[in-house]
Amino acid sequence: MQFYIVALIYKIGQAFGLLKLSPGNAQDLNKLYLIGRFVTLIMSALMIFFFFQAIKMIFGVNTALLASFLLSALPGIVISSQYFRSEIPALFWIVLAFYFMTKIVQTKNSKFYLLAGMSVGFATSTKYNSLVIIILLIVAHILSLAKKERSLKRYFLDKKLIYSFLTIALTFIIGSPGILLYPGEFKERLFKQIFYYQKGVVIESTGMGPGWLGYFTQVLPYSLTLPIQVLSIIGLIWAFLKHRRWEIFLAIWTILYYLAMSNANYWLVRYTIPLLPALSGIIAHFIIDAPKQKSLKKFFLITGLVVALIATTCSLLLDSVRAAKDPRHIAYDWVRENIPANKKIGIELTPASFYNLAEDNENQTIAVHSGKSGIQLIFQNRLEDFNNKYQSVVMGLSDKMLSQIDYYIANDQIYQHYLRVPHLFPVESRYFGKIFYSGLFTKIAEFENPIKLFNWRLPKGYPPHDYRYFLPTITIYQRVATDSLK
Repeated sequence: MQFYIVALIYKIGQAFGLLKLSPGNAQDLNKLYLIGRFVTLIMSALMIFFFFQAIKMIFGVNTALLASFLLSALPGIVISSQYFRSEIPALFWIVLAFYFMTKIVQTKNSKFYLLAGMSVGFATSTKYNSLVIIILLIVAHILSLAKKERSLKRYFLDKKLIYSFLTIALTFIIGSPGILLYPGEFKERLFKQIFYYQKGVVIESTGMGPGWLGYFTQVLPYSLTLPIQVLSIIGLIWAFLKHRRWEIFLAIWTILYYLAMSNANYWLVRYTIPLLPALSGIIAHFIIDAPKQKSLKKFFLITGLVVALIATTCSLLLDSVRAAKDPRHIAYDWVRENIPANKKIGIELTPASFYNLAEDNENQTIAVHSGKSGIQLIFQNRLEDFNNKYQSVVMGLSDKMLSQIDYYIANDQIYQHYLRVPHLFPVESRYFGKIFYSGLFTKIAEFENPIKLFNWRLPKGYPPHDYRYFLPTITIYQRVATDSLK
């Protein structure tokens, strides 16, 4: 559905003569991406607005203000709001569904069942696994029933609930009409994606334990920041102990999505996004409602504001890195200026997907492009010029290829995890060790944009690869000895 929205805006721009689309023109396609990113940003802001309205209805304005501040400060939300991807648009519809679910509990009005169903349908047509929130719709329906009305039949076969299910199906088709137009292709791609989701793996998660633990230790600290992650655990425990309906509702939301995402072999920051509103609401409610003494209330509120400011600072530091010139671009310019012509330059393919788009001084695009076999450093629009001067060699992690190159361009997004768990990747770790430590090559240049707070350089750690799209370290090595190590 996200692509239909972007296409509609583009068509409106074309109708007024503001935009044109020539598929062979990279600059025209850049405008398409810019529209997609703008749509993501608008939907993110609207998501915060409806989240505030929903929390205000159930917990009051003070909790809503703090919860919204927390949510808008989280690095997982801030960074994901800058991409032309489906996660934030899907989250907008999820939060809108949550807003209408609060209306269901409070008013039992049939129109809110239909509006909640519409939001669930559009969320699912934006990102299919959003359908899991249909369980939250059922929970909201159960919470709306008086004790004397509660029965298994009323829980699942209530007329208003059935109408909402039909609305979900209808709006899902409206948001994804290609399912009806191309059913065979839809079925084929759906099953391929399910297989990819269940069987595929990102290298960074290999050997790091089960998904439910890996997301907690390896991913959520980057999405939430560690202080907010600690507060979210405390808030969840408190919510279960309080055992009131809205605390339980938000706790169910958290557990439901955590189990859904940790079932995948891919550990990504963007997969945590549906958790963040529920956790923000739980934390804010805990801070405002848990303390009973006036002095404790002040302490809790100051604590909440401090951790929100820490998250804000982290997000701003990440934004400053994204605003700087990309290390891959700097490396390209350095190569052109410092490496003699006709040299063989080694680059890698990898199963992981990393990409970056930047503009050079001539307003042309370069990219790290995810290809059929993985990633390859490609200087789009200047590739022919680059290959006229140099011989680019795709290495494929091959020892034999090392004896053929004069220079090697290393990206830590490719090799970092191999060296982190060398016992799981003996061939790969030996290959990179030969480049870095054997004396066959020497480092002649390195380019990165480290995260800095004043003059303090924050540790980079081992973040998930979608968090590191904009945090590569590019190192250039030159051969200094013949390859005698076999």
